[in-house]
Amino acid sequence: MTEPVTSLSGQTIEALHEQPFVLMHTIGAESASPASSMRKVRDAVVNGVCLSKTPEYEKTYDKRAADKMSAAIKKA
Repeated sequence: MTEPVTSLSGQTIEALHEQPFVLMHTIGAESASPASSMRKVRDAVVNGVCLSKTPEYEKTYDKRAADKMSAAIKKA
């Protein structure tokens, strides 16, 4: 089993600033163990679909939705 990464080298951090990346999280079908991997955008493939460009997003904040989610988390 591989050792978990707890810190990144300066070279790795510099590379992350130069090239977009995605974090992919999966759960093993048989082991039910979580796994994470980091890939460059051009190499990321999920369910047979390759990301061909950096995803665009818009940051929004819905206070009503945030309050609802907070209440659900507290209740659980």
